[in-house]
Amino acid sequence: MQAHEALAFLRTRQPMPDRPSEADWHLYRATTDHFYDHPDEACIPLYLNSFGDWEDLTVYESVQAVIRRFPAETVWPHLEAALCSEHPAVRLWAADTARLIPHPRLIPFLRPLLKEEGSQMRLVAATALEAVGPLFVRSIASDALEDEHDAMVRDVLSDIVHEDAG
Repeated sequence: MQAHEALAFLRTRQPMPDRPSEADWHLYRATTDHFYDHPDEACIPLYLNSFGDWEDLTVYESVQAVIRRFPAETVWPHLEAALCSEHPAVRLWAADTARLIPHPRLIPFLRPLLKEEGSQMRLVAATALEAVGPLFVRSIASDALEDEHDAMVRDVLSDIVHEDAG
């Protein structure tokens, strides 16, 4: 697969369908293999906006491995945009990716996800905020903890609130 073919494929799958065909699945895997070996910054926003709601998480972990090959400063603006996507799966996986390359600049984009309906989204957002560090997000976690009912999300938020500032 060549870069122009991989980019063209990704452009037409923004996001990927929830149940991709076997051919799409194999092509998507081929793009991750290509861009892992031949990094190209043009793939960053396409990958971040390609996340659909399908069950093969290893594919998305491969995408995250590709994204982590780039300097964080290059990825952050694209993460900010993906965290505001209208597609819940894009926001979810963008938050999970933010956990891998945390920075305080992502806080305003992660914070609204703590108010989302799905507990999985709130858990991933809390985990990403925890990765930024309690010094930056303790008050956000404390506020979210007041309204949170899911035990797993509460545990992460409570850890942030009670983690040593040192």
